[in-house]
Amino acid sequence: MIEFKNVNKVFQQKNSKIQALEDVSFKVEEQDIFGVIGYSGAGKSTLVRLVNVLEEKT
Repeated sequence: MIEFKNVNKVFQQKNSKIQALEDVSFKVEEQDIFGVIGYSGAGKSTLVRLVNVLEEKT
């Protein structure tokens, strides 16, 4: 099972912060199939990188 509760991801870029994900919560049960869709720049790749532990939440 994968479960995210109120996950946030902020990137620091020079003098500004970019909120990539804000208060994301979901649960994927064993053997469920889960898709991620959305607009360009919505944070899909960041979310997948957090699930794969290639990024750390903030």
